[in-house]
Amino acid sequence: MFCGDQTAWLVYLSIGNIAKSIHRQPSYNASILIGYIPVTKLNYFDERGRSEAIYCLFHYCMKLLLASLDQAGREGVLMTCADGKIHQVFTILAAYIADHPEQCLIVCCKENCCP
Repeated sequence: MFCGDQTAWLVYLSIGNIAKSIHRQPSYNASILIGYIPVTKLNYFDERGRSEAIYCLFHYCMKLLLASLDQAGREGVLMTCADGKIHQVFTILAAYIADHPEQCLIVCCKENCCP
């Protein structure tokens, strides 16, 4: 919660090869916060326009948050490996973890429908 009635969804990023025994423990810092997505009611829209505006806002914010990951996946990034050699790495987004309401938001369907 922020001051007043403002809320936001937190977006975290983690790598895929972290052991199951540690990836959910906050003390290991296995994931990082990459940004916040604002949660707003958008009361100035009618019922149908409001859900479309919320979908658009969510997707636009995710596009901004993941823009550098998208660029790194297309052009590659130079990274130092554990053996000290430098390799060009192409990142990919392999999984997106979400509960049912968030899955519906991602695929732009009503919450009571199956995504």
